[in-house]
Amino acid sequence: MLLEPFSNTGLTLIQDAVMRGTAFRSWTEASIPTGGIPTAQYFVMDIGDRDTALISRIISSDRSNVRYESMAGAVVATYGADVPIYNMSQKSFTASKNRIRFCTVSTPGIPVDLDIVRGSAGQGNRTSGSTFTPEDFRVFKANQQIVVRGINPDTVDPASLLIYLKWIEFKWP
Repeated sequence: MLLEPFSNTGLTLIQDAVMRGTAFRSWTEASIPTGGIPTAQYFVMDIGDRDTALISRIISSDRSNVRYESMAGAVVATYGADVPIYNMSQKSFTASKNRIRFCTVSTPGIPVDLDIVRGSAGQGNRTSGSTFTPEDFRVFKANQQIVVRGINPDTVDPASLLIYLKWIEFKWP
């Protein structure tokens, strides 16, 4: 599906979105501290007025068993710094309709998607991660918030969490 021609141009869906300037990427790294208990770092993705198809996700950590969860029904208490978003086409100056920010939450909500990043604790800076394949394509409807929580289960050492996302934005008929 994603790797087959999408239009009469012969381009795939993703290539077509890059050419049209509607494909974006973003990445951030966060430190998840510890205070003698498992702790979390939250991000929120505000989906704008276009549906968003997540086409790639890479998550890695320097600690073992860091959890990455997408939350439904989370209540954001405060918003923090914006995470930069880049258009994947240097021919387009179209800005993403989405926004990604660090945040704190007053109610974490219910996990609707979960990954456990095995990491490489005790083995230098070698990390492992998880990534979407075309068969793991995710679509989010317009005008909603997706809250992501990174959890460090370690009660002694802080964890670094790297999140790298790619997506396309579109209007569904």
